[in-house]
Amino acid sequence: MITVLETGVLNSVQDAGRFGYRHLGVSTAGAMDPLALRCGNALLGNAPNAACIEVQTFPFKVRFDKAVSFVVTGGEGALTLGERKILPWFVVSAQDGDVLTIDHPTVGARMYLCVCGGIDVPEVLGSRSTQLRGGFGGYHGRPLEQGDQLAGAGGCVPDGFGALPPTQVLKAVCEKEKNRNITSYPGNGLSFVYGRFSQAFLECLMADYSAK
Repeated sequence: MITVLETGVLNSVQDAGRFGYRHLGVSTAGAMDPLALRCGNALLGNAPNAACIEVQTFPFKVRFDKAVSFVVTGGEGALTLGERKILPWFVVSAQDGDVLTIDHPTVGARMYLCVCGGIDVPEVLGSRSTQLRGGFGGYHGRPLEQGDQLAGAGGCVPDGFGALPPTQVLKAVCEKEKNRNITSYPGNGLSFVYGRFSQAFLECLMADYSAK
């Protein structure tokens, strides 16, 4: 269970979208950044179309009411889990009662909170996406509000790995850990790096983000 503690307007549950109904006047909806959604789900071992929370107004704050692994993708901004700073695009495990705060991104416009197993809301016309104009899908067909409680499959996966646009800190990282094996995946004009990293590696990344 995830409880929304603070939210702006238009933050909603989205998946890859609702296809095949345009002839009936039903638009696709879905995540505005499908690559960020798919990457977040891949890092957690979810189905590619698992639902997430699309955050486009900030700050956004939720409490995890059971242990769960999650990742925040999309833009790049300040993230805190309790009092601890965490990195975007990296898998993190939260404990019961932990509070996640997502502040306005410094790069990009939207952030995507993906959780292990996906956000569990009913499928409508083959999708869990919120259709705001029609008032259906997602969480009661509307944007999220303070006090909303979202169900999720939950569970934890190994953390300490993730994906990043290589332009961020790849140069500094390579200087720190010259023997680290990194695989690059191209997609939609961007490449992403994927691998398991040491604590020194993560500290290097965090220092770079803090300096921005």
